[in-house]
Amino acid sequence: YGNNGGKLPIGSHLMTTHRPSLAAHQISNPMTGYLVIPENKDDTLILPSMDVIEHLMGVYFHSIHPTLPMLHPQTVSGQIHRNESPPSHLFFAIMGLASRFSDDDSYRIPQSGMACPPSAIFYERARHFIKEEYDMPHIATVQALLLMSIQQMGFCENKTAWLYVGMAIRMAQELGLNKEPSDQEQSRNRLQCELRKRTWWSVYVVERLVCVGLGR
Repeated sequence: YGNNGGKLPIGSHLMTTHRPSLAAHQISNPMTGYLVIPENKDDTLILPSMDVIEHLMGVYFHSIHPTLPMLHPQTVSGQIHRNESPPSHLFFAIMGLASRFSDDDSYRIPQSGMACPPSAIFYERARHFIKEEYDMPHIATVQALLLMSIQQMGFCENKTAWLYVGMAIRMAQELGLNKEPSDQEQSRNRLQCELRKRTWWSVYVVERLVCVGLGR
């Protein structure tokens, strides 16, 4: 995250998983784009306005990324500026946690006609989309689980936070994130190897934080 007025640097790397389109939609609430989530994951995905996305991404990389540097800012920024996004569950996990750190209180206050604040709505969307990812281990799912665990600690939902970080640990081990990559892997995709390493140590940090918070 650089000194560029809250804008993220643009890069060219892509995550190899499904991504929703960020094309403009007619939405009921420009802050959350909150509508009933379609049962079919291939249906149109309703998203927040681009101003909201850019603001919360800026908050994330300024306030959260320095402690958990498991995402690549240029990758995420490049996706967004190409009208794409990270995987749905990771995208909304980022939005939800960043909402807790924004200096705009409206993200933590229920909007007109809504029972929950945007931060909670983003979390519920992440929870909805991540259900389809449990049987297909992926680094993005590990990252989303960590962010959701931290947000649940903020909601005082300690049991859920404990379960999420436990799932992240098991999935990370299944993906071999705890193992050093070979020289061949390093030379073939240095960025991916670095993200895997950073994600594993982020798992360790979040697990320690949750344990301290719960006295376990």
